[in-house]
Amino acid sequence: MELLSEGLLLFIVFFLMLLGLIGIIIPLLPGVFLIWLGVAVYVWQTGFAVITIPHFLLISVLILFAGTSDVWLPYFGAQRSGAAKRSYLLSTVGAIIGSFLLPVIGTIIGFVLGLFLGEYWKHQDANTAVRVSWGGLKGWGIATIIQLVAGVVVIGLFAWQVMNG
Repeated sequence: MELLSEGLLLFIVFFLMLLGLIGIIIPLLPGVFLIWLGVAVYVWQTGFAVITIPHFLLISVLILFAGTSDVWLPYFGAQRSGAAKRSYLLSTVGAIIGSFLLPVIGTIIGFVLGLFLGEYWKHQDANTAVRVSWGGLKGWGIATIIQLVAGVVVIGLFAWQVMNG
C-alpha cells in the first residue's frame, strides 16, 4: 500500500484529534482514544520516522491512563464518600441505561442516579445518598479534566514532534 500524501495524512490525523477533543467534552465519542488513533495512523504511515517508538509508547501509556480514568475515578470518588458495592453496581447499570435513553448526558445522569438509589436503599437517608452521589460526580469531573489535559498534551507533543522532525 502506498503511503498517503503528507498533507492528506496530517489532515486525517488532526481530524481524528479534533474529534477526540470533542469526544472528551461530549461523552458520545471515545475522546482520548481517537487522539491516540490519530497518532497511531501517523506512525503507521511514517514507520516511526518522526514519532519514535519510545515516544509512541509514552503517548500510549498516557492515553491509557487518561482514557480509563472515567471508569475508575468516579468509583474512587464514590468509594471515598462511603459508597456500598451494591451502589457501584446500580451506578454502572444506570450509566449504561442512561447512555441509551439520553445520549450525551444520560451516562452521567444514570451513573449519579444509580449511586443515589443504591445509597438511599442501603441507608434510607437522602443526605448520605446525595453525599456519595456528589463524590462520584466529582470523580467523573476530575476524569474529564484529566482526559482533556492528556489530550491537549498529546496533541501538543505530536505537533511539536512533527514540526521539528
